[in-house]
Amino acid sequence: GKPHPELVRAGVPAVPFQHPDLNTWRDSRKGIRHLHQPTGLELYGGVDDLLIDAATGKIHIIDFKATAKRDDITKLEGGFSEMLRRQVEVYQYILRKMGQDVSDEAYFYYVNGCADRPGFNGRLDFRISVIPHQGNTSWIEPTLRQIKDVLEAPQAPQPSEMCKHCKFLLNFGQIAQTLSNQ
Repeated sequence: GKPHPELVRAGVPAVPFQHPDLNTWRDSRKGIRHLHQPTGLELYGGVDDLLIDAATGKIHIIDFKATAKRDDITKLEGGFSEMLRRQVEVYQYILRKMGQDVSDEAYFYYVNGCADRPGFNGRLDFRISVIPHQGNTSWIEPTLRQIKDVLEAPQAPQPSEMCKHCKFLLNFGQIAQTLSNQ
């Protein structure tokens, strides 16, 4: 029931959320779940933890991340950042569908191993960052409908130059073809 010191330093006005199902919700095999009736698709995932703002009564998702970079992590950028944002937005969506009063604001709690130290010497130091994220779940419903349409289509859609996954597969196919010809 007390706020974490690092969250206090970051100005996060919340304490750990208490709920009888919290351990189930944290379990990646059980987790939080929602069956989207219009498509029959089930969304689920295991939350890292939940906080509650005593003043508003709103629940905040907090997602823990670990890395080792020379620079401080002050914002989500590059690499997996879009995936991380979407992950917590899906959690926000599911928890709302489960009847929870969830804030748009989620937090990423980053522990960053100090890669700039001269040696390991049996000790690993971390710099901690708490990065807020204003979630937007408006993309989820249309995306679920698109997923359902693709799954029910008589054939797979044509690759698109706009799709990073298609580009990866096309490049991978070209590399594999080149290697098999050698």
